[in-house]
Amino acid sequence: MENKVFKCQMCGECCKGEGGIIVTLREIERMAKYLSLTPSDFMEKFICKTPDGKLSLAVKKDGRCVFFDTEKKGCIVHPVKPDICLAWPFFKGNLEDEYSFLMAKEYCPGILRHTKFDEFKKYGYFFLKKHNLLKDEENGPNALKISVSGQCE
Repeated sequence: MENKVFKCQMCGECCKGEGGIIVTLREIERMAKYLSLTPSDFMEKFICKTPDGKLSLAVKKDGRCVFFDTEKKGCIVHPVKPDICLAWPFFKGNLEDEYSFLMAKEYCPGILRHTKFDEFKKYGYFFLKKHNLLKDEENGPNALKISVSGQCE
């Protein structure tokens, strides 16, 4: 299926704001290896804990993820970025609620202006399935593996 709904503009808007980027140990290991660091060194440099104890990527003073390069307009760990980053803008709320989709479309310049909710939803679920970002059937066919929590300090 061809992507006719989203083309990332590398603006970094999805890399900032409230919510934080929650990561798993598997994602930490993947990013550490990519940066030629041990997982421990990676965690010491780039990970903080949210108030509820989840692991989150650190953020810079401008609120963007520590891995967003504002000069080059891109993610330093793009080939191995966390699942939540890979999934954007195909978050559950954006796929299930048309109002959420319209808000995301207004916020994100990468969601193509001509895109209608039904085509976004159809492609979004295709994309999530293709990248193994949907949970197994026992947790519901449309439940994402990813979650967002509070921004760490």
